[in-house]
Amino acid sequence: MDQRRSIVTQVVFQRAVASIRADSPFFLLLMQIRRCVQWQAYKGSDKFIFFSYSHRDAREAIDVVEQLQKHGYNVWFDEGIDPGAEWDEMIARHIRDCA
Repeated sequence: MDQRRSIVTQVVFQRAVASIRADSPFFLLLMQIRRCVQWQAYKGSDKFIFFSYSHRDAREAIDVVEQLQKHGYNVWFDEGIDPGAEWDEMIARHIRDCA
């Protein structure tokens, strides 16, 4: 399932990028996101940091999460919410379970 979702995500991403002017802020944001393909929320049973941010600040958030991960911290953020999941329940659970 994860591999299929990954392929679908890549196709959607490529179509989105193809339809946006290269000088638009949204295009630049998409390029930033693409750079962070490995930027994934932690999934596991070890202790983790719950990271909350505004999507307006995504560029800065990416940098902070990358630095935390680079230093060996497990970081969970909203990208860890599976499609169709109840957002409020998932967030509440991860707040409760974080280190």
